[in-house]
Amino acid sequence: MFKLEDYVEVKENYPLLNSFIPQNFYSSPISTKPENYNMFFNYFKRTPEIVSLVNAIITDILSDGYTIKGKSKKKIKRTKDFLKANSFDLILEEFLFDAFITGNAYLWKGGVTETDAVKVADSLSKEFSFNNKEEARKEILLSILGDETALGVKKLRVVPSSTMNIHSMDKYGNVIKYVQVVGSERQEFSEEEIIQFQLMKLNGKLYGFTPLSSIISEITLLAALKDYTGNFFANNGTPDMMFVLPKEISGSKNHQNLISTLKEFKKIKNKHGNMVFTGEIDIKEINKFNKDMEFRSLAEYLTKIIAMVWRVPPSIYGGSGDSAIDKGLSNQAYYRNIAHLQSKLEFILNTELFIDFGTELKFNKTYKEDEVREVQIEQIKTSIAEQRMRLGLWNKKASAEYLNIDEEDFGEEHYVKTGLQNQNLINNAQMLTDAPQQDINNSRTPNKLK
Repeated sequence: MFKLEDYVEVKENYPLLNSFIPQNFYSSPISTKPENYNMFFNYFKRTPEIVSLVNAIITDILSDGYTIKGKSKKKIKRTKDFLKANSFDLILEEFLFDAFITGNAYLWKGGVTETDAVKVADSLSKEFSFNNKEEARKEILLSILGDETALGVKKLRVVPSSTMNIHSMDKYGNVIKYVQVVGSERQEFSEEEIIQFQLMKLNGKLYGFTPLSSIISEITLLAALKDYTGNFFANNGTPDMMFVLPKEISGSKNHQNLISTLKEFKKIKNKHGNMVFTGEIDIKEINKFNKDMEFRSLAEYLTKIIAMVWRVPPSIYGGSGDSAIDKGLSNQAYYRNIAHLQSKLEFILNTELFIDFGTELKFNKTYKEDEVREVQIEQIKTSIAEQRMRLGLWNKKASAEYLNIDEEDFGEEHYVKTGLQNQNLINNAQMLTDAPQQDINNSRTPNKLK
């Protein structure tokens, strides 16, 4: 078949990469990370609110498991054996924690390539005495390449995102090299060896963005509130007081006795005891602390901002909820975000890892309500297509396009005369549109039987 691109040079006008490009890779500074990722890990470990939110998201992504799909049972078994041998579930959890904390996650793929096979064939053909070394080399190479399990990915490991640096070898970002630096040690990886997952890709950068970067102020203020409250209770849990001795001079006997007594009663073992003073004493309250914790509202507000950034509803992290309809909508939005993250992960893993096995990974649905709705929508659309075909308005091809069915999946030429009634269609459609109202009804306490 005649192809124009075989005879005409196609001009490639790539957009420039929005990143610093060193003129000499080996003489340039190693670190190219835009953020201090070790700082992010410190904030994460010291903030239980963020630990809870991120852990909840990762749990919902992975908790329902996944399915390995493929056209060959042999390939599916080979994929499952590889995942089991490399503890894939634990690796994937670690991979996601890196992604949510730093915005980037990296998987190293270790295996045997065709280049490795050629080197082995060259070495063996020279090591042993063959009459025709070139023929022997070809036979060895064909034997290696003929075994589908000989080549491909064998090992899988997470590369800590805080240690990884990305270098572009050209101004377009077409050639990427990854450099890991741990102390004085340095390891280089090619683009084919590393799977990079960016949680949020912004402004054409080589590194992903994490929501954690946008809430540093809130995290710092929340920590300050906790420190203030902790210091308050460490100081006997009582307000600061001022003791005035109007008829005493500094250093007098009564003055010294008062100071000594207050020091003794500050000790834990002497709390809640009785004190006896002589002379005239005027006690004034200087810093009164609200018994209901005056900063509680501010702490709850900051927690809501942190949860909003991670798109986690109050029902997940135990916050105060709103109306039933708001709860329903927020939960729907949360699980759609989970489904979106699962789709992004599927795309990255399938195109850069499972394609080598001839299989695909598919996460199981976390939010069953969406799955039920999809089935209901398919039922409605199938019934519509069936009715229009019976009325002669559509042929089989038009119905297949409406239902997103490929021609290669066409069945036999026959029509089923039965179908959903119009009232069932209306009821199902109403069920889909009134889901928030159903959440309200389901959350109500049943009335007493009359």
